[in-house]
Amino acid sequence: ESLSLSLAYIFIYKFDSESYTDSFYTTEVNKVKEERGYTEISTSGIDATCFGYKGGNLYEGYYYIFYCKKNNIYFHTEVATFNILRSGYSKELATMVANKI
Repeated sequence: ESLSLSLAYIFIYKFDSESYTDSFYTTEVNKVKEERGYTEISTSGIDATCFGYKGGNLYEGYYYIFYCKKNNIYFHTEVATFNILRSGYSKELATMVANKI
């Protein structure tokens, strides 16, 4: 395999209540939907309420992002890569985090 840059991020926020979590999640998802220019991706298999999307191209790189909530926890996983074969890692990260909550 040739060398390619890949970065992975996991952000986890714990709120005092599920209503705060719901509000934060809804705000984050709505920001993405307002911007457009993305492709929604399946969130099946993740034990949480999630919104997943992808974008990018060969020249600028690809990104795969999941915003999720479960109970009073909000989490966001993101993978940015130039190798499309690594695209599923963001969903795998989201699945792992959801299973730990």
